[in-house]
Amino acid sequence: MDSTVIIGIILILLLIFILLRLRTRRNIASSVHTVVKPKAKPTPTMEVRKSKPAPTPAFSQLSPGGNYTGPVVVSGGTYLYDGRYSSTDAARIGREGEERVLQQLINSLDARWFVFCNVILPGSNGDLDIVLVGPGGTWVLEVKTYTGNYRVENGRWYKQTSNGRWAHMQFGPGAQAIEHAKRLCNYLKQSGITRGIAVQRAVVVAQDTPIELISAGTEVWMMQDLPGRLAVLKRQTYHRPERVQLIASALMQNASNPVVAR
Repeated sequence: MDSTVIIGIILILLLIFILLRLRTRRNIASSVHTVVKPKAKPTPTMEVRKSKPAPTPAFSQLSPGGNYTGPVVVSGGTYLYDGRYSSTDAARIGREGEERVLQQLINSLDARWFVFCNVILPGSNGDLDIVLVGPGGTWVLEVKTYTGNYRVENGRWYKQTSNGRWAHMQFGPGAQAIEHAKRLCNYLKQSGITRGIAVQRAVVVAQDTPIELISAGTEVWMMQDLPGRLAVLKRQTYHRPERVQLIASALMQNASNPVVAR
């Protein structure tokens, strides 16, 4: 047999083999079809976290702007406005008295002073009516809006009854002011302030009430005398500015609503 014919037969057989091989692979691929799905991502678990309270504003944020040059006024407790007995006549009279005193403080003091209203210290249910912090020192003011006739002797307060007798007032305003000054002094010590923590005290009578001052012990400031008393404070220098800021910062920690009045 001619060699050319043999080579031709071999090539044909080789071609047939290749075609059969390709056909077999197509059949396998069509019969076995595996679908690979992408792995599903796990559903994320939602975690609800309570937001942290907003930080207390810095003093630069509390400083009043515009033409206002008075003190920074910070409010604390609001029981006189939204407490259980806020709708009573006593609460209303108390609010009006404290607002009169506050307005006089705003009109008289300058931007070097802080005025804290209704300060509630840790571990105490009662409040300090007004705390002043400024160059003239730290003062606790016990504000009273009284009607009737009163006498103060040896620091003890007496009220005249309907039959003309003088009845001793248990834990009167003078004793309250002393107690509140001690509490504030202790609080400042616990806050790490070790110098200049002496707290002065005064009772402020927020309306024209006859009071016979024999020996008051604690200072008693009548409403009509308040501008003069504050003028004296403004001339005194007991705290340096940095100490004013330090004491005010400690009190600011207990402020429920640190806002500038006006």
